[in-house]
Amino acid sequence: MVRIMVSNWYLYVGIFLACTGVLMIPGIVMIGYWFFKYFMDNGGVKGVNMDKVKEVKSNYRRQMDRVDEALKQVEQLQSSNSQNYVDEKRLENWR
Repeated sequence: MVRIMVSNWYLYVGIFLACTGVLMIPGIVMIGYWFFKYFMDNGGVKGVNMDKVKEVKSNYRRQMDRVDEALKQVEQLQSSNSQNYVDEKRLENWR
C-alpha cells in the first residue's frame, strides 16, 4: 500500500497566513490540519493496542456501574434508617 503524505504546502501557507495576522484563523486551521494528517499518516499513536483501550474503557464503565449501585444502596439504607429524634437538651427546654 502506497501512503500519500500530506503536502508541506499546507504547513507553509498556514504559517504565512498565521504570521500575517489578518488571516490568522485560517492559517491556524491549515497548520492544525497539516499536523493532524502528518500524525495520522505516520501511524498515529504507536504502541497502543486498540483492544486494550476498549478493555480499559469497558472495565471503567463496569466499575462506575458498581459505584452507582453501591450509592443507591446507601441511599436506600439511609432513608430506611432515618430517625426523628430530639436532643435531650431540647426536651428539657420544652418542659
